[in-house]
Amino acid sequence: MAINWQDMKEDDSARMLAELREQVPELPGGGAIKMRHADLPFYQAHRFYEITDTVQAEPKPRYVLYRSGGIPEETFMVDGSPTPIHKVNELAPLKLSTLNVAEYVSFFFACVQGPDGKMEVIEKIQPPPHEEVTDVQTVTSFSAIKKIIPPCVAARIPDGGFRVDAAILFKGCIFKTEIDVPASGDMSVVKDEGVFGRAVLLREGLPSLPTVVAGRICSSTS
Repeated sequence: MAINWQDMKEDDSARMLAELREQVPELPGGGAIKMRHADLPFYQAHRFYEITDTVQAEPKPRYVLYRSGGIPEETFMVDGSPTPIHKVNELAPLKLSTLNVAEYVSFFFACVQGPDGKMEVIEKIQPPPHEEVTDVQTVTSFSAIKKIIPPCVAARIPDGGFRVDAAILFKGCIFKTEIDVPASGDMSVVKDEGVFGRAVLLREGLPSLPTVVAGRICSSTS
């Protein structure tokens, strides 16, 4: 998902930060703050904000799902757990369609840290130069995985939701993954198949297999 970030001017950032801090006190207060926002296609009333304290040696952005109109009970800081997203899904409410469900999957995985580690949706993949690859299995696997990069809708599911096929990067390996996304947005992985293991990715002679761009919405610059 290529999130459409909009940079905010200094005065607008200061005003918005003050409003956000009334609802999310743990946000940084004042200083050299850089902010930007984005509208997400599956939420009509919430806007996504990124707040970065640039004075820090290693700035770590914070993220907030803000309810238009400044309703404290409906504004949440994204904290790596699925809870804020689930709450917004109930309140907004979440509106999924064939046009935006793949974007929702990328957004969810970018914002949530699972108990066993980060799972990231692969948005782009660069094929290895042909002269570097002679292994038939590697070429076949790459052909299979590139069909689901970026994620794509495979089918509808009974409750009106969707099944989405996606390539997931997890602990240095790439998995071909089937994900059920019900209308509630409470996703579940129904099937996964390892396509590229760590040994293949790091094999000498294949330095560019595969070059991937994971769906790190929260660190995206464009």
